[in-house]
Amino acid sequence: MALSALYSCNKGPSNAKYELQPAQALKTGIIDKDVIAPEVLATLIYDYKDGAPYQFVDLRSPGEYDDGHIAGAINIPLGKLMNTENCNTLMDAKKINIIYGAKRDQVIIASSLLKQVGFNNFYVSKGDYDYIKNNILDSYSIYAQPYDKGKALYDYAKVVAETAGAATGAAKSSAAKPAAPIKRKKKEAAGGGCD
Repeated sequence: MALSALYSCNKGPSNAKYELQPAQALKTGIIDKDVIAPEVLATLIYDYKDGAPYQFVDLRSPGEYDDGHIAGAINIPLGKLMNTENCNTLMDAKKINIIYGAKRDQVIIASSLLKQVGFNNFYVSKGDYDYIKNNILDSYSIYAQPYDKGKALYDYAKVVAETAGAATGAAKSSAAKPAAPIKRKKKEAAGGGCD
């Protein structure tokens, strides 16, 4: 598979060469610098807009992709990762590829293959798609990330002030005037010296 990938990505066997020797490839595997943390992934998912400097790459089958995927993700099944067209998409120097798949093994294979042919503009998801769906897509709310507050439909402060003022005004107009204080007569002192 690696030889056909080299052929596709390097435009012919005369230019094809392994970037990593087999011993180096075994040592590199997936290291922490290649893995994107779930909280960073969540931020990127919710902040994604067309023209972002990154793209999500879904390694699952087209059927799995159609059943659900990260918004804006492109579908490149693992078996077609190194086709010429897909290779050109992945080589876009203006984009960082964030790769996820159906199982962790897909991401490990893709990462190893991409490193072997010299790609370095990618990160891999720490979890598979089910992990992303269950812990990020379905669990995060809009309030967990920065969001555009927009314009409020009502001026609630004004409504409260008017409502409070109306109740106070109504209470004032319907209330009776306070009664005059009651005057009490002073008791006369009883005999015996006690007042």
